[in-house]
Amino acid sequence: MRVDFGELESLAKSLGVAISGIPESVKRRMLRVVSEKISGCISKNAKRTGMLQGPYNEDILAKSVRIKERGGYMEINFAGTQHGNRNAEVAFVNEYGKTQQAARPFIAQAIEQGMDEAMPELENILLDYVEDILLR
Repeated sequence: MRVDFGELESLAKSLGVAISGIPESVKRRMLRVVSEKISGCISKNAKRTGMLQGPYNEDILAKSVRIKERGGYMEINFAGTQHGNRNAEVAFVNEYGKTQQAARPFIAQAIEQGMDEAMPELENILLDYVEDILLR
């Protein structure tokens, strides 16, 4: 999944900083916060809705964090198997549906929830960075 820093761009501009000028280490911190929040929300939604059974809804991990100029991306890993299928396949079918089975999106909702939960921390990380620049 791709995470765009566009939501923080107006805040950065108001502080006189371009998102493209923010060091990779700061962007990586921001993306880790987002990935932790989204992974947590996916786990909660999977458990609440019964999308993934047993301990597998707790083994949803964000991996392979990559930073690009205006954002970054991460992989979400669904560990384990269920009913002979990999949990990633079960999650995909639940999210998008298939013939004779309606979509039951829980990942898209979790991404939205996770971004909302992450926003205050992201703003704090960005403000800390700007304060460091001003104090130099």
